[in-house]
Amino acid sequence: MMLSASQRQTLEAVCETIIPGAGRDLPGQIVHLLSTSGNPADLIQFRQALTLLGLPLVGMLLHGASLPFAEMNRAQREEVLRRWAVHPVPVLRQAFQAVKRLAGFLYCSAPGSPVWAALEYAGADGRPPGAPALRVMPLAGEEELAADAVVVGSGAGGGVAAAHLAARGLRVIILEAGGYFPEAELGLGEAAGMASLYLDRGMTATGDLSVAILAGSAVGGGTLVNWTASIVPPDWLRDEWEREYGLTGLTSPEFQACVDEVCGRLGVHAGESGSLSASSAGRLLAGCQALGYHGAELPRNVAGCGEDCGFCAFGCRTGAKQSTARTFLVDAVENGARIVPRAEVERVVVRAGAVEGVDATVGGRGVTIRAPRVILAAGAIGTPALLLRSGLANPHIGRHLHLHPVAAVLGGYDEPVRPWSGRLLPAYSRQFAQLDGNYGFLVEVAPAHPGLGALATPWQSGAQYLRELGQIDRTGVFIVLVRDRDSGRVTVDRAGRHRIAYRLSDYDREHLLTGQVEALRIHRAAGARRLMTLHAGYNVVEDAAGENGAGFIEASRHLPAGPNQLPLFSAHQMGTCRMGRAPREAVAGPDGQIFGVRGLYVADGSAFPAASGVNPMITIMSLARWVAGQVR
Repeated sequence: MMLSASQRQTLEAVCETIIPGAGRDLPGQIVHLLSTSGNPADLIQFRQALTLLGLPLVGMLLHGASLPFAEMNRAQREEVLRRWAVHPVPVLRQAFQAVKRLAGFLYCSAPGSPVWAALEYAGADGRPPGAPALRVMPLAGEEELAADAVVVGSGAGGGVAAAHLAARGLRVIILEAGGYFPEAELGLGEAAGMASLYLDRGMTATGDLSVAILAGSAVGGGTLVNWTASIVPPDWLRDEWEREYGLTGLTSPEFQACVDEVCGRLGVHAGESGSLSASSAGRLLAGCQALGYHGAELPRNVAGCGEDCGFCAFGCRTGAKQSTARTFLVDAVENGARIVPRAEVERVVVRAGAVEGVDATVGGRGVTIRAPRVILAAGAIGTPALLLRSGLANPHIGRHLHLHPVAAVLGGYDEPVRPWSGRLLPAYSRQFAQLDGNYGFLVEVAPAHPGLGALATPWQSGAQYLRELGQIDRTGVFIVLVRDRDSGRVTVDRAGRHRIAYRLSDYDREHLLTGQVEALRIHRAAGARRLMTLHAGYNVVEDAAGENGAGFIEASRHLPAGPNQLPLFSAHQMGTCRMGRAPREAVAGPDGQIFGVRGLYVADGSAFPAASGVNPMITIMSLARWVAGQVR
């Protein structure tokens, strides 16, 4: 991305205003990241925002002084950014969040950041790497391949489906858009992990930036980078999906056998990795106990996990996390399957109502894979985008996008919490999971490494921002995970690239705000001395235990939560190619086969008919095993 001299000068002034003393390298890092990861339309908007800030009109409107942003003094520049952060015009809030998030993340995630020394943050998992369990075979010049089945994606759905199909004796080729990273290349920290292991180098978001989206993109998919929460699909969910959406068999012993098989292969269990008392999870459990709320440890898919790692969001260096790269993909390869990394599937080939294979790009050259069975498991963003690029006409493709929108609340404690260390998601509360029928929210804990912490931390001034970043080590992070009833949409632009539209509905917003109030109460009951939400207006109280704390908590219910007024996050994407009874209401049938195309199946989170309401990995895997068993 090229900037004019004026735009570059403005960007330098913005970065220096957000993070005093950040240095001249930061603007260049932002430009590089946007150039390598950004959507062209987003880049145009970014340049337009810099142009606007460079106009003297901005200074005239805000200060009565006809000055471009770069020529203002620090107090004036900070006032401009504060106004943009909470401006009634959504595009100005969006522009502020774009630069603030990028600047904060890049500054705090870079090796050697001054924040690291202040927090005594190690930056990477320094333990010896585990032995790789997986053999990956890149293509060697082939332009056409033949298989009995092609699986697109290697994460929770693709790994399980591929293992079962290969065990049946089918010749299976697994195509993964991301790269393959052996254990020695994992756990290397935020900057490297985000760039290598996440979709869009970790920059995926809704079109208006109101929801930041974390989605894995490497061999192993989301199972390589998730937080290991292993919750089986609840009975109420299986009953709802069978009764309301026609997914016949989900309450059967046969489906339960799929769940048991998945959990057994992953080694799902609870209670590993030492004490929780000094962590965010310990605060959550203590607060829930004090209030009489449900609180419990979460089962996880780990084996021999150490006590003080915390870097598994960037891949497990020791091999303790039982991702598909350590389990189901290994099984698939042992039965003859072939994994092809960095394979961008351009389209599914369909003729006369039947699938014939896929066209892909691998290493810059086109490759065609002929197969009478194609199982799509590229995730709830990638799978609908692929079907839309392929010209399928079902109107439900890309619709019904559920994100489990997440808001975080922070509790400041006198003792160290170190929210980047230890088990990343070991405890939760389902006290409010069913506020309205099967809709409500979970309260969980989340990791906060310096980069992610900087991305989320509210900004009011450079001094305030640096002060907050210096307290991350004593900050407990609770997240409110909403089962969203209402939904968004995935589309593709003219270049075939995914675009994500999602707007929190009034119904789901009410649950989110109620969740924030309850999460703050849990922090207060656990002994937090200060409380903070992530609202752009810097919503914080220092004396949490007193009357001001109680008033602050209740007032938080009434703060604005529109786009970019309250940062939202999503690590769970679901529903964009949902299964159901008929084409008038779904993309695929109860067996996972896409309506109107023989041999084409969906086996990932996009197949969900509604949000799962719990961390979805085990539900995705169980559903993928169920679908794979019905592939003919």
